[in-house]
Amino acid sequence: MVNDLKGIEQFNRKFPPQNIDFVANIIYQMIKDDMVLFVLYFSIGMSLVYLMIKGKIGKGLFFFGCLLMVFLDNGVRFMAPRTFNVGGAEYKIQCVKTEPANQEDLRKTDIRNFLKNDNSLYRVMPVGDLFNKNWFVSEKIQSCGGYHSAPLENYTIVQNKGLLNDFRFLSLLNVKYVISDNQIAHPYLRLVNDSKVKIYQNLSMLPRTFLYSQVVILEKEKMFTRMLEQSFDPQTAIILNESIPGSLDNVKYTGKEAVMTKYEENKINLEVDSPGNSMLFISEVHYPEWKAYVDGKETKIFQAFGLFRSIYLPKGKHNVEFRWDGKIFYLGAGISLGTMVLIILYIFFLSKRKKKEEKLS
Repeated sequence: MVNDLKGIEQFNRKFPPQNIDFVANIIYQMIKDDMVLFVLYFSIGMSLVYLMIKGKIGKGLFFFGCLLMVFLDNGVRFMAPRTFNVGGAEYKIQCVKTEPANQEDLRKTDIRNFLKNDNSLYRVMPVGDLFNKNWFVSEKIQSCGGYHSAPLENYTIVQNKGLLNDFRFLSLLNVKYVISDNQIAHPYLRLVNDSKVKIYQNLSMLPRTFLYSQVVILEKEKMFTRMLEQSFDPQTAIILNESIPGSLDNVKYTGKEAVMTKYEENKINLEVDSPGNSMLFISEVHYPEWKAYVDGKETKIFQAFGLFRSIYLPKGKHNVEFRWDGKIFYLGAGISLGTMVLIILYIFFLSKRKKKEEKLS
């Protein structure tokens, strides 16, 4: 099957359910252990602050105690293996050095030097051990890989279904380049860089945003099954898991009706000239805290292909804006800031109280 990458080079591991449960048990134990350590270190830290204000210990001993806690938390725990008990068996996890830093730097430099000449909007698909590298973010390269301790559920499902092995889904992801240490022979790939790493251009890439004139409504599980079928064509119809508010006009689109005028981390602006009622697709992960506005009015964001965003657009010219509404983030930041202020006030009042007691004595 020409769309399939299995057997050429594995893009991403597909974990069986028992492995996922195993990892989940370890993560749960890590969170539980870390919460205990947090309470312990917080209690010790506040005790040191109290003792210093009361004059029981000097500033030197206070700072020594703080440095000792930092060393214990980040030094000893990092170097020593962590032991976990899963299903009656004992497992040890320890950080290991997997690759010389100079080799990593050479690959990074090679990738950076090639991609800096392409100013268009696209993603890359790293292959093999490159898939889990997080330095693509620091290089401002949009990668489909990378490691995250708390990945998005929908993206995890896509990985486990094996869709990252399918060029049709990679095209929906707006993947322009496939990056590998090894040679890949595939009709959809053209070698464009052959140095420290091999960089291939994906000839089947789709734009970051475009219009659909046909829609298919399927349940989420059936949606993924449909996308793995041989007959699936991502350019024919958009697949959603719920009904849309109106009908679509049978118009053939060129892919140039939607123009992106602004692309930022928290805001995306588009100018769209739709010849008919359509579904606007944008290759960005569907997430509840994102809002969409058409000509200034909020509209519903649909989940397309189980992962992406889409909105219903009536015929005509429109200004479309996707905006991140991080109320939960700001709430958490407010709680953290408030806690910090309370701690500072607590230290301030204890200090004033100590001075008053010294004057009275």
